[in-house]
Amino acid sequence: MPREKEDFTKIIEEIVAEESSLFKDTLQEELAKVRTVGSAEVSMEEQKVEWELMQEQPEVMAKFFSDQNASVASAIRYADMMSKQGKEK
Repeated sequence: MPREKEDFTKIIEEIVAEESSLFKDTLQEELAKVRTVGSAEVSMEEQKVEWELMQEQPEVMAKFFSDQNASVASAIRYADMMSKQGKEK
């Protein structure tokens, strides 16, 4: 019976190590895809969609501005610009 427990523990440890490695690799790949503001051309339509989604989730908007190292003034300017764009629909 103890032999079975050792085998099971070894299997679980291997699975955890494998999944941990996969998670790390996937996370690194996804982080590499994050673009900073101004790093790539984004259509105004795409920006509007992003803005609408961020308005529905304030924590996402806060993270967006934090990730961009945006000052309060630049965040306000961006919000003002996007609000005006939304009225042009």
